[in-house]
Amino acid sequence: MKPHHSDYWTWKDQEYRFDVFISNRFDKLKDVKQVYGLVLSEDKKQIILVFTKAGMWMLPGGGVESGETLLDTLAREVKEETNRDVEISTAQPLYYQKVYKKIEEGEWKFSGIQARFSVIVKNDLEFEADPDNGDVIEAKWIKIDELEKYLNWGETNEMIKKLLKN
Repeated sequence: MKPHHSDYWTWKDQEYRFDVFISNRFDKLKDVKQVYGLVLSEDKKQIILVFTKAGMWMLPGGGVESGETLLDTLAREVKEETNRDVEISTAQPLYYQKVYKKIEEGEWKFSGIQARFSVIVKNDLEFEADPDNGDVIEAKWIKIDELEKYLNWGETNEMIKKLLKN
C-alpha cells in the first residue's frame, strides 16, 4: 500500500522518514512500538500538546509496554504526560506512521510503527508533573487551527486538521 505522504525529520543528528497512512483500523498492524493521542476537548475545537525538556511540542504518547493493548498505552501515556483521563470509548484510529532511520550506507532501515488515535478528554485536570523521568514539562490546550504554530510537521498538520473535522 502506498503512503498518503512521507515526512522527513532530523533529531539529534539522526535522519528519519515517516511514511504516513490514513487508516480507521489498527487491528491488522504489527510491530506498533508507540501510540500517540490527538486528545480533543469536549467541544472538539482544541487539542492538547505536551512540551518536553528537549524543547519541542509533541502529542502525548509513548512506547507500548509488555502486555498492553494500543488503547491501554493511549490511556496510560495521556494520563502520565497530561494528568488527563480520556474517554476510551471515543478513541478512533486516525493514521499510523511507518518509521525509518537513515543508516550509514544511506539506506532507510525500518524501526517500527507509530499509531495515532483521536480521543476525547474525560476529565480536564491540570498538569502536575510527568512521573516517567519527568520528560514532559508542560501540557497545553491549543486550537486545532493553530497546530502549525507548535508542530513543524508540514503536510501531516493539514492532514490532521482535515481528519479531525470529519
